[in-house]
Parts: sequence; C-alpha cells; structure tokens
Amino acid sequence: MGRSMAEHSSRTRHWRGVACALLLSLLAPAGAETSMLVASNGPEWKLLLDIQARVPGFAGFVLQPRQNGHSRAVPLLVFPNLAAQAAVAVRETFNLPALPVAIPARYSARTLVEAVRRIAAKQPSAQPVVDFGLNRVVVDSPRSYLDELAREWGVPRALLVAREEKPQFEEKLLVRGQITAGKPLEGLLRVQVRNTLDRPAAFAYGCSGFLPLRVLTSRGQPLPEEPGESIPICTDELMLIVLQPGEAREFPGLALRVKAPPAGKYLLKTERGALLPLTIWPR
Repeated sequence: MGRSMAEHSSRTRHWRGVACALLLSLLAPAGAETSMLVASNGPEWKLLLDIQARVPGFAGFVLQPRQNGHSRAVPLLVFPNLAAQAAVAVRETFNLPALPVAIPARYSARTLVEAVRRIAAKQPSAQPVVDFGLNRVVVDSPRSYLDELAREWGVPRALLVAREEKPQFEEKLLVRGQITAGKPLEGLLRVQVRNTLDRPAAFAYGCSGFLPLRVLTSRGQPLPEEPGESIPICTDELMLIVLQPGEAREFPGLALRVKAPPAGKYLLKTERGALLPLTIWPR
C-alpha cells in the first residue's frame, strides 16, 4: 500500500509539473503580446487534445489567482454550456482546482494546434506558437503580410496574431466625485479600459493593481512632481489580464503628482499614451 501511495504521489507531482510547464512556458519574446497564462508548444498539447476528445470545443484554460497564493483554472470553451464537464476534465488531468464556468472561445484546442503544425511544416521560420489565453496562434511574421501568409499556409487569417502586435485599448477617465483645488486625487480617479478588438487581448499593468497617471497642463506639458511624493507602491511586478472582445475593466487611477494642482483644465496621461481630460474646480 505504501508503494501505491508513493506512486500516486509521484504521478500527482508529475501532472502538477506538466501543468506548470504548460502554464508558464512563455515562448514569445519580451515585448510581444502574450497572455502569459497558457502559451505552449509541444508535447503538453496531447493532454489538452485528450480533454477535447472528452469535452467538445475545449480550448485550454487560464489560471485565476487567489489571495491564498493558489490558483484555479478557468476553462476556455467554444461551447460554454459544457463548463462543468471541462472543469472535471481539467481537475482529473492536471490535478488543479477548476471552476465550473467558462470563458467563451472561438477556436478549439485542436483547431489551434493543427494550424501551428500546418504553419510549421510550410514555414518553420514563422515560429508559430499556440497562445491558449489569447485563443490564437502567434507567429513571427509582419502583420502586414498575414493576409497573404494565411492563404499560403491554408489557415484562417482571423486566428493569427503577429508577435509584433501591441493592441490599443480604449481608455476612459471616471471621476468619483468632484475634484476641487487642493484636494488629493487619490481615490477619486478610475480608468476604464476596453478591448475594442474582435479577439481577446492581453492587458499588462503594474503598480499593485493601479494604473499610473501623469498630470499635464491642457497643452500637454508635464507638471513638476511634488518632491518626495513619488508613489511608493509602484513596483515592477507585472500583472496581466486577458480582456475578451468588447470587455471593459475598471482600475484605480494613481496620479503621480499626489496633490491636486490649482483649479483649471488638465490632461491625464496613461502609461500607454492616452490623454484623458480632467477638470479641477475651485473650492
């Protein structure tokens, strides 16, 4: 019996290791768009294809972090009504807690894997990679050539993403209450980020969950920062979410000039360069 338990423990560690390899293999180079969640290329595919054989339309899964440091898997499905079955399959295959809810996907794991194999057979230099979080195939080819290459490779253009692509997000400033001169900006600013693409897109941010904002004059000239008022909670730790097409998410806005300037019209500049109008009212 002791041997049986040891063998079970060994299998458990093996599948957890496979899951970690699958979830943490970041094959896209730095600066490229990647979900950083389930981008993989190789033998781990078999496990996902085995799940799809049990759950039609299975398209992989992403991890949802929890406060206790553990993560739960959220299946991606072409047929979201099969979420409960997918959660069971993920738990049994990877020994990961999985939620019986699903993120809608356009392409199944089999469709993505077959596209990568087809591209790699015709043009290995394209270095195709399945990014399950984006539900797309990422290729090392110029975006302007993808229409032509998709025809040449025999794959749908819509499932290809160029590694060089950096998606633009629509950003909108939401002010919680009236901002008056001399009143700190903390807690009053929120930024709504919306994915306007027709595909999932990875949105990366830091600053402990806040979006840093620069205060500019109405003409776009930066205001000097208050001495010693740099925000200490900004870190280099990367946080990332995948926004579905049309999905919007709100983040607390963190002004890097803590004290409010005098009354007037200003601009807030986001890290991605969007300029958002801000009015500061007299007392």
